[in-house]
Amino acid sequence: MTTTSTQTPTRPFLVLLGPLLAGFVGLFSEAALNIALPDLMHVFAISTTTAQWLTTGYLLVVGMLLPLSSLLVRWFTTRQLVFTALTFFAVGATVSALAPGFGMLVAGRLIQGAATGILIPLIVSTAVAAYPPERRGSAMGLVGLVLMFAPAISPTVSGLVVQTIGWQWIFWLMLPLVALSLGVSVVFLRNVQPITRPHVDVASVALSTIGLGLFVFAMSSAGSFGITNPLVWASFVVGIAALAVFTAGLIMLPAGVVNGLVSVWAGRATDTHRPWVIARAGFAIATVAAAAFLLLGTDSPLWMLVAFHCLLMVGVPLAMTPTQTHGLNALPDRLGADGSTAISTLQQVGGALGTAFAAGLLSAGRGAATRAGASSSAATIAGVHEGLVFSIVLGLVGLVLGLALRRGEQADEPVVERELAAALA
Repeated sequence: MTTTSTQTPTRPFLVLLGPLLAGFVGLFSEAALNIALPDLMHVFAISTTTAQWLTTGYLLVVGMLLPLSSLLVRWFTTRQLVFTALTFFAVGATVSALAPGFGMLVAGRLIQGAATGILIPLIVSTAVAAYPPERRGSAMGLVGLVLMFAPAISPTVSGLVVQTIGWQWIFWLMLPLVALSLGVSVVFLRNVQPITRPHVDVASVALSTIGLGLFVFAMSSAGSFGITNPLVWASFVVGIAALAVFTAGLIMLPAGVVNGLVSVWAGRATDTHRPWVIARAGFAIATVAAAAFLLLGTDSPLWMLVAFHCLLMVGVPLAMTPTQTHGLNALPDRLGADGSTAISTLQQVGGALGTAFAAGLLSAGRGAATRAGASSSAATIAGVHEGLVFSIVLGLVGLVLGLALRRGEQADEPVVERELAAALA
């Protein structure tokens, strides 16, 4: 695994401006051709069902790329992804505007769909990474403005363009905005997310891409072909089946979303509320969630697993964010970097030791259950319960230590220096 450094932007709005402009172009183009469909049907002598592929194909490519967004931002830099998306926009718009036939027009739309599929989730992740927690609400407001404003004005603008200068200019007029976004991005955009290049699970990528792609196709083509059309039903069934095989990843998704949302809230709340109160609540919630997992068995419904996992992901960021912030705030400013290093080191070492210890308990519990005659699945659950007991104990320890947190002045510098030296030794 490799990691690249990122830059902390001093002007986050300018960092986000380029992707916002590009996102505006993408979402504008998503709905722009709907008004022009009657003209296109006449120009290319095609049916309504065929013309709908300009929308269906676009949404299909977007739906296939969206599941890959979290992987792309870990393999490629922010600038690389934005520049690639803008290149796709420019190429797709040019191909569409110059299309001598319907097939090439669809090809240009598919290229533009790829740009939108890359860019839309990237805008959100860039906003979160570029803005400090206390300003992320404003950042998400800007993102929401773009996401809603572009498709809102698209029919009006495209209708005016089609009636005055022709449908090709829907695409030609996108190029100046693409150029503006590119220029702003070249000057101001920074790489705000680390590159870790994790292992790529090819099977999961294929299943999620096929599953969501076919699902989007079924939903978007139902209006054209009819909801009873065999092609629509086949796409729907195969898409759902592929997603079902991918369920393990989808099970983790809700908790991941909860973790992200609570992390943002916890960061902002720590700046305005008493951090020790938030931390105590976090440790308490995480401990209760870990204990709730003990209720699960081989016959437990899936929703319980997802619910308990989401509850755990509420407690963890509530515990972590304020304790880390409170600890760093207690340090003199000149020792802030050392404190951050100490926390990062403890996180990595503690995570490695905790994982190894929990895995040992799981293996021991599974072995004991197997020797007692339990089935493979029951033995695995028994082992997981052993590991959960360890998590519960850690949660209780954190809760007890959280009770000792209190607001105070910055610690005495010589004492802090000695403690940091010992921690980093």
